[in-house]
Amino acid sequence: MYEDPDLLVLKKDEIKVNRNIKYLEIEIVKTIWDEWGFEKFSDRCKWLEELVICRCVEPMANINIQEWYEKTSLSLRKDSKIKELNKYDIYRGLDNLRNFEKSIQEHIYMKACETGKDNSIMYYDLTSSYFEGSTCIISRHGYSREHRADLKQIEIALLVTKEGIPYYWKVLSGNTQDVTTVEGMIKEIKERFGLKDCLFVFDRGMASETNLESIESCGYHYVTGLDIDEIRKLEEELKIIPEYMDEKTYDIDLAMYEYESGNEDGTILIRELEIENQRYVMSFDVSRFFSDRENRAKAIELVETWTQNKNEELKKSKKNRSKDKIERDIKSKIKKHKLTKIFKYSIEEMVDTTKKTPLTRYKINYEIDETEKREQGKFDGISCFIANKGKEKLPGSELIQLYRDKNKVEEAFQNMKSNIELRPIYLTREERVIAHVTVCVLAYLIMNDLQIKLKKKGLAISAEKFLKKMSTCHCNEIQIKNYSDTIKTITSLNDEQKSMLKQLELSYLAEQEYVEKFV
Repeated sequence: MYEDPDLLVLKKDEIKVNRNIKYLEIEIVKTIWDEWGFEKFSDRCKWLEELVICRCVEPMANINIQEWYEKTSLSLRKDSKIKELNKYDIYRGLDNLRNFEKSIQEHIYMKACETGKDNSIMYYDLTSSYFEGSTCIISRHGYSREHRADLKQIEIALLVTKEGIPYYWKVLSGNTQDVTTVEGMIKEIKERFGLKDCLFVFDRGMASETNLESIESCGYHYVTGLDIDEIRKLEEELKIIPEYMDEKTYDIDLAMYEYESGNEDGTILIRELEIENQRYVMSFDVSRFFSDRENRAKAIELVETWTQNKNEELKKSKKNRSKDKIERDIKSKIKKHKLTKIFKYSIEEMVDTTKKTPLTRYKINYEIDETEKREQGKFDGISCFIANKGKEKLPGSELIQLYRDKNKVEEAFQNMKSNIELRPIYLTREERVIAHVTVCVLAYLIMNDLQIKLKKKGLAISAEKFLKKMSTCHCNEIQIKNYSDTIKTITSLNDEQKSMLKQLELSYLAEQEYVEKFV
C-alpha cells in the first residue's frame, strides 16, 4: 500500500488559520536589502532592517514598529535576530545609529563600485524638514521650502549619483545656508571616498567663488548656474543679450549675437564664452521665452483686476478703512506675482464730508512701469550655466541637460517626504533625529533600486504601486488539530503577479520550498 508522509486526511473543523501575515512585499524589499549587504549593520542597530523595510512598505511611527513586525514574515524568519520584543531596543539602536552613519555611506559607495555603478556624476542639494510639537536641539527657524515658516526645522544635505544612489547625507541646523555647505562636503567626499574625475552638479544658489575654487582644488569638475542678478551683471560687462527680443524675430536677434542651435529641433540656442578659465554657456529656451512673456502678462492682468475690484469695494465702503491694511494687501499681491518693480502704486485718501460724520475712503492708483517691464523681458528664456570642463569633453547641450537633471536629488527628497514619510518629525533627541533621516535615506535607496530594476525589465510601474500589487500575497500559518507543528503556506498568485515576479527573476519567493527554508 502506498504511503505518503506529507499526505493528511482531515475534517474541516480540524484546520485552523492562526495568523495571516504580510509576506511578498516584505520579502521583495528584504531581497534588495540583502543584495546591498546591510545585514552587517544589524548587530549595531538591532531594529535597523525592520525600520527600513517598514518605511518602504508601510511607514509609521517608530513606537509602533514592534506591533507591525509581529504581523510580517520578518517575525517568522529563522534568521531573525529579534529574539524578544523590547521597545527600548529600538531607541537604543537609533541612538547608536548615528555613530556608524558614515560607515553605512562608505559601504554603499564600495558596494556600488563593486557592481559597476557610475559615480562620475554627482548631484547635490539641500532640503528642509519641519517638526511638530517638541523640537530637538538642532532645529531652528529658517528658510522653509515647505512653506511652514511657523515651525522649526532641520536641513538635510544629500548627494546622489545619476542613478539616484545616495552616497552622502548630513543633518544640519535648520538655519543653515545652502551655500555654506558645499566646501565641507567636497573635502569630506575627497577624503572618505577618494573619488577621481568626478563632476558635481548643484543649484545656482550654491555657486559662490569659494565653492567653485574648492571643487577645482580637489581636482573635480562642476556644472551650476547663475541667478538672474549675476546674469544681469554679466550682461552689463559683456553685452551678450539683445536689447529686447520680439516674439516674431527673436531668432534673428540671437543670430546677430552669435547664438547657435543647441539641439536638433532648434528649441535651444546657445552661445559659449570663456572668462579667466571659466566656461560660460548662455542658453535661450524658446518654449520658456514664450511662457515667461505669457506668465508676466497674466500676472499683470490678475493684479490689475484685483486692484480694480478692490477700488470698487473701497468706493462702496460705509465705514473707515485702514490704509495700512490696504497697503499690506496690495504689497502682498504684487510680491506674490513677482511684479514689485513693474507695478507702481499709490494710495489716495478721499474724505467724504457730505456725511454727518466725515468718512475717509481710499483709492489705489497704479501704473505699469513699461521701462522695467521691457528690462525684465530682455531676460525671458535666458539662462547661464558655468562649468570648468572643456567643450570637447562636455558639449554645451549636454552641459545644460546635466543641470536640468539635478531634479534627481529633488525627486529623492520628494520620495522621502511623501512615500517614505520623512516628515513631520516628532523625535526630540538629536541623535534620534539623525538616525531617523538615515533610516529614510536607506528606505529611499531600496525603493530607488527597485525602481531601477523595474525599468530595466520594461515594467512601466512605480516601485510603490508594484509593492502594493504584491501585498495581496500573504503567508498563512495553519494549525492542524493534534499536530504540534504549524504549516506555512502562501496565498496563490494571480497571472499579473506571476508575470512581474518572473520578469524580475523573483519567482522563487512565491515557492513553497523558499517559504519552508527561510520562514
